[in-house]
Formats: sequence, structure tokens, C-alpha cells
Amino acid sequence: MIELCPGTYDVDLIARSGQSFRWRQLARVGGGPGAGSWRVPALGGCATLLQHGDRILVDLGAPDARGLRGAEGKGAAASLGPHGDARRWLDYLALGPHDAATHEDALEELARLPDPMPRVVRTYGGLRVLRQDAWETCVSFVISQNNNIARIRRSLAAICGSGLSPLPSSEALLDLLVRGKGAGLGLGYRLPYLMDLCRRWPALSLRLRRREGYEADFCALCEVDGIGPKVANCICLYGLGHEEVVPRDTWIRKAEERHGIVWHPELGGLQQLMVFEWMRARAS
Repeated sequence: MIELCPGTYDVDLIARSGQSFRWRQLARVGGGPGAGSWRVPALGGCATLLQHGDRILVDLGAPDARGLRGAEGKGAAASLGPHGDARRWLDYLALGPHDAATHEDALEELARLPDPMPRVVRTYGGLRVLRQDAWETCVSFVISQNNNIARIRRSLAAICGSGLSPLPSSEALLDLLVRGKGAGLGLGYRLPYLMDLCRRWPALSLRLRRREGYEADFCALCEVDGIGPKVANCICLYGLGHEEVVPRDTWIRKAEERHGIVWHPELGGLQQLMVFEWMRARAS
């Protein structure tokens, strides 16, 4: 168990922000904002993330999936050892040794932008951009097109065989899609897009590892059938670490049109997460 006091960090906000579709909520601890408990399948294993006030507990054992809400809790989760993998997990969760200070600096920068950003930062400053695996991010956001979160989660759980099991490799996933023709996965018209991603992934992943910059990564992703600008930008932000990128959906376009949002040139991705939550809250 790793215990941290990372400053402004809200587990519940992050879990529901639409960055990752595989986190599963456990029973709440104590109630109130940020007092969440989540099972987090990622990095080929599974961890448990708990928040008690300003303290974050990260359990890398995650022995099984019992206690989860819903059918996904039936499968056992792979576990990662607490030593060699700790740094990877903390980096994924944006809880590394320098992340707290970097995040507070980012909040100060964003709060200096024109209204409504000071108000947005005060309410949604607990959001952070996760540093996800590129392959899982690609699969998730190809499935996410014109879809809702419940269906995305069901498709990913069906692909994995359990909501907490690791995502198959590109070769294994392509075999599953070809043999079963996508039956029971709820992919609809996205099936050929996901198949094309699987076929291209060995070469595409090599291109993305070159770290040639946002424009090169964006163009490479858009060569995959069904990946357009919005999905490519989501992958660039959440899976490739291009923190300046602003994926634009209906909520973000409305924020630009109605509130004249000015995007920070380096922190647009984090800012977009906050604005997205702010716009959704205003509409509810």
C-alpha cells in the first residue's frame, strides 16, 4: 500500500472524466466529494485507488474483483508487484514525485486566463490527465465514437473477457474479431475500424515510439480507418502525452462559442478536461 498527499487531486472527478472507461467504483468511503474507492485495470494488471480527504492510498495488490458493482466483478484481476511497478503506476495516475508541484503551477497558470477559467479551476482543479498506455487508449477511443459510456464499458469488458482482465494484444484482438465477427461485443459499425487498427498497430506503434511530435503522431493516427481529428486528439492527449492538445466535442465547441474560452498553449488538455466537466454541470 502506497500513501500519498498529492495536493489537489480528486479521484472521483478523474474516474468519471471520460479519459478511461475501465475504472470500476467500489463502495464509497465516508461519503462526500473525492471520498471514492476505485478498482483500476491498467498496465497489464489491476490496482485499487482510495481517497480519504487529502490522502490517496494506492494498493497494487488488488487480489481479486470481489465487491465490485455489476457483472464485471466476476473475473479475477491480474496483480502487479508493489516494488518494480510502483513507479509505473504512480506515473500513470499522475502521482509521481514532481506531479503535485507541477499540477499546482498549472492551476495557477489556468486561473490567470480570462473568465470563466478562475471559477472553473476552483471547482475542477482536482482533475489530472492520466498517462495511459497508447494501445489501450487507441482501442478505447475507436470504440467511443458516437457511443455512450455504458456501452463503451460493456464492449471493453467483453473484449477483455472480464472487466478487469488485461486488454488483448493487437494480434489476439484481431483474431477474436475475425473468428467471432464481433459477435457479442456491441461494436456495430466500429468493428472494421477496430480491425484496421489491429492490423496497423505493429507498424503504427513503432512510428508513435519515435516521439516525432504532435503533428506526426496526429497524422499517423488519422491513417487508421475511422480515426478522425477528435479521436486522434484524444489519443494524442491521453495516450501519447501531448498535454497541449484540446479534443473538441459538442461541449467544448459550445464553451468556445458561448463563453469565449481561451486555450492555454501548453496546458490545453488539462484545461479541456475542466471545461468539459464545467459545461456538463451547467447543463444538468
